[in-house]
Amino acid sequence: MMKRTTTIKLSETSQFLNVYSESEIDQALLILKELRKRHTQPRNYGQKVIKGSDQFDTLNNLLFDKFKSIVGDNDLVLGSCSFLEIGTSYGIHSDPNFLNEHDEDQVPHMTMLIPISVDNDRNLVENTNTVIYNTFVTEYGKEYGKIHDQLTVYKIHNWKFGSVICWPCLQLHDTDNFFSKGFRSKQAIQFCTYKNKNVV
Repeated sequence: MMKRTTTIKLSETSQFLNVYSESEIDQALLILKELRKRHTQPRNYGQKVIKGSDQFDTLNNLLFDKFKSIVGDNDLVLGSCSFLEIGTSYGIHSDPNFLNEHDEDQVPHMTMLIPISVDNDRNLVENTNTVIYNTFVTEYGKEYGKIHDQLTVYKIHNWKFGSVICWPCLQLHDTDNFFSKGFRSKQAIQFCTYKNKNVV
């Protein structure tokens, strides 16, 4: 298990390896996929658990508290936890500001992704990646595909099972073109996090 050696105040894109065991991820997926069965969803979707729901505390204790203990950043606040079934590219975008997920004195901070599988096969998970661009924007949840030629890639994080990939909500990012490799979908768990305004 990964052990914390120093306090890390998360503010830039990074990847932490071997954070979660297969058992921990399976427990989280049981909760998230049970919710999925109750809803008809489009090709791309996230079945979301937000603060105040019955499952939120369980997922917070199971996954998020462990990650906070590893990085040592106790100012992080979990806003939501989602299961993502990615069947098409979202396009280059910033992440949404889910106002109903946080209090008025909190602001969106980092998005965190836990890679799980490609085509629902964990053995294929390392065949895809997340692309982070060297550009920050001021609007949440907006698509920026039209300026692709003006962007510079900052980091490409290869997916690894049980790892956590992090980036600021307002940093542009996208999935890779996994369709060109013959794959149809990829699966992950996502955290949206917040911080109090007085510590940002």
